Amino acid sequence: VQHVDGVLLDVMMPGIGGLDVCRLIKSQSSAADRPVVIVLSSKDDRDSVVAGLEAGADDYASKAAGFEILKGRMRALLRRKQFEEENRRLLEDAQARVRAQEWLRLAREVLELLNRPEGPADVIRDIISLIRRSTGLDSIGIRLRDGEHFPYYQTSGFDEAHICAENHLCQHDAAGTPLRDGTGNIVLGCMCGNVLRGRVDPGKPFFTPRGSFWTNSTTTLLATTTEADRLTQTRDRCNAEGYESVALVPLRSGAETIGLLQLNDRRTDRFTPDMVHFFEGLGSSIGIALARKRAEEAQRDTLAKLRATFDGIVHTIMRAVELRDPYTAGHQRRVADLARAIAVEMGLSTDQVEAVLFAANIHDIGKIAVPAEILSKPGKLSAMEFSLIKEHSRTAFELLRPVEFPWPLPTIVLQHHERLDGTGYPDGLKGDAILLEARILGVADVVEAMASHRPYRPALGIDMALGEITKQSGKGLDPAVVNACVRLFREKEYRFVA
Repeated sequence: VQHVDGVLLDVMMPGIGGLDVCRLIKSQSSAADRPVVIVLSSKDDRDSVVAGLEAGADDYASKAAGFEILKGRMRALLRRKQFEEENRRLLEDAQARVRAQEWLRLAREVLELLNRPEGPADVIRDIISLIRRSTGLDSIGIRLRDGEHFPYYQTSGFDEAHICAENHLCQHDAAGTPLRDGTGNIVLGCMCGNVLRGRVDPGKPFFTPRGSFWTNSTTTLLATTTEADRLTQTRDRCNAEGYESVALVPLRSGAETIGLLQLNDRRTDRFTPDMVHFFEGLGSSIGIALARKRAEEAQRDTLAKLRATFDGIVHTIMRAVELRDPYTAGHQRRVADLARAIAVEMGLSTDQVEAVLFAANIHDIGKIAVPAEILSKPGKLSAMEFSLIKEHSRTAFELLRPVEFPWPLPTIVLQHHERLDGTGYPDGLKGDAILLEARILGVADVVEAMASHRPYRPALGIDMALGEITKQSGKGLDPAVVNACVRLFREKEYRFVA
């Protein structure tokens, strides 16, 4: 059909009146496409003018008006329509820019939340709150995979009855057993199940090419489609609770759908294709980030369990050493606490502090190979006996070397009796050839040994111990380590653990 810019209609026409034609033109075309209409009549009274304008005419003129006058009025109307159309486009463009800026701000704020260090539960709660506040939607929920199911993980706006009724989407047979599809997956019902399982048909107006579902009127959708059209057995709960505008957006990590973003509102016409497309992009970012966060959370749980196991093994080793050398019971634990405190005082990294702590807790494990009668001998050791004692650090190294630690634990334990001037053992290392962690362990070991009781002598006390390491500072012992240790006792009132 050829486009027409303007129409002159006579009120009195054969077959159908001009006012009826005007109404048809108005009803069957959009405001932008509708031609300008001037209704002509031989009458020139107020009622006729009102009737013409109510029928949708842009102007009303008498047949007695000359052609030039009608042509001028038509040109004026066309110019006004052009001006109004330009203003409308400018307004729509401005509104689109404002919406784009709002969506960009929302996307940026969501991404900032996703990059926070908190766990997924806190992050999802804040994301839902942010989206609801930014969009003004009544209810928002996020489902996440939990085994075979996709329960609500966090919601805002949905009442408890809705959450309880819709939390599990699986369909059951007459015996109450969950149904499974041909691939063995539990059959998920309702539109949420469609989106989560990818049962969508982009050829239908309520599905998108990216696998989302949306409607601006659940009442109209239910009235004009069948369950076959909707590809599922619909439970109608959203509509029953008054939700008219509903959007369901999959949350994906790669090719896997890990969850669902649900947007509900009781008003109609809350969504546009552009808005749904925006949330699909946002959903992709949320899905990837949440999958990463859940993986990190699972990894932290695994590491915590491994750490607890490792701590238990270390404690067992400590007990084994103490059973062999009862006179030094608690020695490794006290050395470990002091060594850790020195490392912290020196400003070492968390990783280095942990290395010092674990090495100190097992630094005497090599004494397992030393005869018990030598370990508990009350008198002075012979040269042969002392040579056996000196082998305990190398024995410890050989015991620990096959184990893969996150730190150089075997080497730290091997070197804890080495001295800067080369007078230590087992290899007579000097200076920086000795690891800093081993130098810290060496100072803590000397202080605890001198301050505590031994089979061959009574406790010498902490003052004498600090005096000795101060005398050896810069010779056999690292000055920075000695200074840190003295500060702990003299200025920060450090005391050995009981």
